[in-house]
Amino acid sequence: MKNILNAEKNLDMDYKIKILYLLILLVIVSSSVFLGIYILFAPFKPAIIVHLVYILFHVSLLYFVKKKKYLFVKFSILITFIVQLTLAVYLWFPVTTGYNLFYYMVPIAAFLTIDVHKTWERYLAFSLSVIATLFFLGSVVYSMDIYLYVLDPEIETLIHTLTIISTILPATFIFYRYTIDLSMKQNELRHLANTDALTQVTNRRVLFEQGKKEVMLAYKYAHEFTLIQLDIDHFKFINDSFGHPVGDEILIQLTQVIRQHIRKEDTFSRHGGEEFAIIIRKTTWESGMEVAEKLRSVVENEAFIVGDIEVKITISIGVTQYTREYSTFDEMMRVSDKALYKAKNKGRNCVVLSSI
Repeated sequence: MKNILNAEKNLDMDYKIKILYLLILLVIVSSSVFLGIYILFAPFKPAIIVHLVYILFHVSLLYFVKKKKYLFVKFSILITFIVQLTLAVYLWFPVTTGYNLFYYMVPIAAFLTIDVHKTWERYLAFSLSVIATLFFLGSVVYSMDIYLYVLDPEIETLIHTLTIISTILPATFIFYRYTIDLSMKQNELRHLANTDALTQVTNRRVLFEQGKKEVMLAYKYAHEFTLIQLDIDHFKFINDSFGHPVGDEILIQLTQVIRQHIRKEDTFSRHGGEEFAIIIRKTTWESGMEVAEKLRSVVENEAFIVGDIEVKITISIGVTQYTREYSTFDEMMRVSDKALYKAKNKGRNCVVLSSI
């Protein structure tokens, strides 16, 4: 669980960094477009100077992102955006340019970049969003009689059109990326929640979830399936003799060997230290025993090489077959575990079939 939480935080941080880069690039591109318009069609020096400084400042923010100064970067983006936007809306150009529409980008940027685990960041992002909303409402209600710069109607229309485009397209792209990244994040977290971290086979939770489904389906459609439990013989001796890193590598190699001899639709899980279980779907007990014996033989004849060390291992296997006498998958696990125990008592490196 701790690994999943850490992975979730790392994924969330990676996502936030991507958003920071995206926001900075969007600001640089859109501001460069407006700067070009001011220089060519509306040579108002304060707006040109402020936009030029604004662009250069955001170029410098790329450096701070690389230096992992994320807190400084995200609130610099939000605060400087509000400041330069308020200058343009309230002092420079009339509201008919549509400049005030940019205010709605503040809440979007704020809540996409904040660290949701920090209460003060949530409050600050909310406060900046409220401020931006109030400034927007103020620009609609309050209009100055004299602005510092009067635009020609054609230029005003051009700026208004670009403003609409510059707000809708980035917002659409950001939400598109948010949806894609969120889906990828959910898939990765699902994989982490369902996978054994060492061997990359499914874990105990998936085993029991799938087992319950198989019992239900087998009862409903009157088909059979085989449950195999296997355990590495004398695995403690391997760890004590060669060390746990060698033992871990043998576990990894063992799962790779077994995967080559079962079907993709079968469920292969690690549910203990050196204990594994396999659900062989839609198969008879004879076929299930053949699979179990094949796995035992393959492992016995496999050479497990870790660096300069070659280790030979064997496995003991307990098998049970679903019948209507079983009401739960837990019962099957208990019976196959008893069969595995019998295999250990028979001298190990063998297969034992047991029933309820």
